[in-house]
Amino acid sequence: MTMNIRRRFVQVLLAITLPAVVATGCSEPEWTTDPSIESHLSSTAVTGTGGTPADYGEIRLVIELSVDAMREDDKPGFDKTQCARFRPSTPVPSAPDRYSGVFDGLYVERVEDIDVKGATATAKLTTKQGEQLRTQNLSLVREADRWVIC
Repeated sequence: MTMNIRRRFVQVLLAITLPAVVATGCSEPEWTTDPSIESHLSSTAVTGTGGTPADYGEIRLVIELSVDAMREDDKPGFDKTQCARFRPSTPVPSAPDRYSGVFDGLYVERVEDIDVKGATATAKLTTKQGEQLRTQNLSLVREADRWVIC
């Protein structure tokens, strides 16, 4: 994983687990946030319908990792977030291509309206690149005990 993906993973993991820890009566951990790690998310709430909080957190995380991989031209990382139908049968190494740089500055603004129905789910993703916001609906499936975009 690249450093930005690791940072995003830690940020999302904390956003998912910290409210549960505080809600159970445990004291809030004592640490400071590194000011160099800025969150581009406007909300840390992970909610949805038809699933569990763990489902919503995993769905949000896979979407964020996918966008991070796109921004960083990380083809192998991107492929890991996609369902088998969209993954190449042979791993493709990262290499500059015609999309190189197209996703510079692309960040997840919001993941919302998560709806889980068994092993399938949908979510609304809003991304921000510069001042431009784009919203799209994504479909996800559960493969090998993890959510992936399909």
